Amino acid sequence: MLTKKEEKIMKDFMGMMQKKGWKPMQSKDGCAWFGGKTHSILTDYLPEEALKHHYEDLDFLVIGWSA
Repeated sequence: MLTKKEEKIMKDFMGMMQKKGWKPMQSKDGCAWFGGKTHSILTDYLPEEALKHHYEDLDFLVIGWSA
């Protein structure tokens, strides 16, 4: 559960992302969680510390997409 301050931060951030051409995911809050073996390419963007974990134990929060 988010506080009112956190909700405003998220709303403002999502608005800024849309102004930059990003489209929200089709979910209640515009975000989507991903994880598991099929997302190993995303690990290219992680620091060494994160790579100490098994890929299936990592989750990713995707906040938008752009073509």
